[in-house]
This record gives sequence, C-alpha cells and structure tokens, in this order.
Amino acid sequence: MDYFTLSANKAGLTSLAIQLLTLAQDNVPAGCHIHYDKFNSLEDGSIELVIQKTD
Repeated sequence: MDYFTLSANKAGLTSLAIQLLTLAQDNVPAGCHIHYDKFNSLEDGSIELVIQKTD
C-alpha cells in the first residue's frame, strides 16, 4: 500500500484548509487545481503535489 505523510505546523495546516475550502466552492469550476512545489509552500526535500477539483 502506497501512502504519503503530510506534515505541517499550525500555520501550514490552516493555509491548506483555507485553500481546500476555496477550491470546493460552487463557483470554482472542475479542473481548477493547486500546485505545491519547492517554489510554492513546500520545504526542501518535499515531493510535488497537485490537488484538483473534479466536479
């Protein structure tokens, strides 16, 4: 079984929650996504992550 661990401090978890709630809004169309990479919010050594709205 493959899995990943998401580790964050309080500020990081709060930021993620806000971004997920924003993506979940009715006025956000399917296909919209959020990129997390070394240039955007992740620490060195982290893997990139994309979260995409499907419907």
